[in-house]
Amino acid sequence: MLTQQLRRKATSEEGFTLLEILVVVAIMGFLIAMVAPRFAGIVGGTEEVVCDSNQQRLVTALSTFNETRNGNFPNGLVNLVDTNDAVASNLFAHYRVPTTTRTTDPNVGPATFSKDFDEHHWFQIHILNDAEANELRSLGITTLYNLNAYDYDALDCGLDRVECTDGVPENYETEAYREGRGNVEGRMTPVDSDDRGDFMARVSVQGGLGVLMAGMGAIDDDADIVNFGGITAPEEHTRADHFGRYDTPGRIVLGVGPENTLITEGMITTAGLCPAGISGDRFTWNNYSIVLPRLSATVDRYAVSDPEAEATTDFAVFMRSVSARADEGKGVIREGINLTTTQAWNFYTACPEGHSWPETDELDDWVFYTAAEWPED
Repeated sequence: MLTQQLRRKATSEEGFTLLEILVVVAIMGFLIAMVAPRFAGIVGGTEEVVCDSNQQRLVTALSTFNETRNGNFPNGLVNLVDTNDAVASNLFAHYRVPTTTRTTDPNVGPATFSKDFDEHHWFQIHILNDAEANELRSLGITTLYNLNAYDYDALDCGLDRVECTDGVPENYETEAYREGRGNVEGRMTPVDSDDRGDFMARVSVQGGLGVLMAGMGAIDDDADIVNFGGITAPEEHTRADHFGRYDTPGRIVLGVGPENTLITEGMITTAGLCPAGISGDRFTWNNYSIVLPRLSATVDRYAVSDPEAEATTDFAVFMRSVSARADEGKGVIREGINLTTTQAWNFYTACPEGHSWPETDELDDWVFYTAAEWPED
C-alpha cells in the first residue's frame, strides 16, 4: 500500500516552471556577482603566498648549497641578456637588456621582463673584467646560459599588428636614461634574425662577458664604473627611483634555469615558476633569479680620481655615502648606504614580478640620493 502511494505521489509531482528556473538563475547570478571580486582577491593573495613560499624554499636550498660547498653558488645559471652578433666586436653593444613591459604593448606581443622586475633592479649591461670573472669562478660559477629571448614582436614595425608612426611603435616609452640597450635616440630596436644567438646558449665565465647588473655597469672589460642609476657624473646625480631593496646596486643578477646544479644534483626538482605569471602572457621570463653578493672586484672598478676627493666629485667616494629612503605609509624610512661593502653570504632572490626574498622592512620602492641631496620630509 505504502509503495503504491509513494509511486502515485512521485508520478504526479510537477517539475519547475520556466519562471521558477529564471528566478533561481537570477539569484545565483546575483550571488556570484557579490562573491567573485572577493574570491579574486583571495586568489591574488594566494599567488603572493605561493610566490613567497617558492622563494623561501629556493633561499633555503641556496643557503644549504652555499654552506656545504665552501661558499659556492650553483653553476649553470641563466645570463639574462640578449646578444647581437652584428656588433660582436663592441662588447657593450653586443649584449642587451631584454625587452620589458615598460616599453612594449602586451596587447601586441609579450616582453621578456615585467616592468617591476626591471625597475626594481635598474638593469644595466656590465662587462666583466678578468678579476670579476675569476671571482665568479671562485664562487663556483664557471658556466652560464645566455637567455637570448628576443621578444621584439611588439617593437617590430614590419609586422601588420604593430601600429607605428615614423618608425616608432605606438605607446612606446623610451629608455634614454639607460644606455647600452641597443637604443637609437632612446628607442630599443629589434635584433635582426640573422644576428641572434641561440636560445639558452652556453657560455664560459670570462673577462669580456656581458651580464646584467643592478643600477650600474662598465662599458668594457677595461673600463671603470662611472655611473649609478644611469647618471654618469655624481655631481649631476639627483635620484634613482624604484629599487626593490636599498642594498641592490652593484650586484649581478642571474636566473634560475633548468640546467643549474641545484636541479642536476637533486637539491630541488624544478626551476620554480611564479604563479602570478603562469596565468598571464605579458612577459616570458617567469623564473626566479639570484641577486649575487657584490663582488670585491666590482668595487675595485669604481672610478677613483682622488682618494681625498669629496663625495660629489669622486665616484668611489660617492658610493660610500649614498642615501636611500622609502615611504612606509606612516612615515619615511631612511638608510645610509655604503655601496662599497662586500659580504660573500649576502645574496637574495627575486621573483619575475620584482618581489625579493628576504624582504627589507616589507618595502620595495627605494629612492637613492647623494648624501648632500638628502630630502626633507
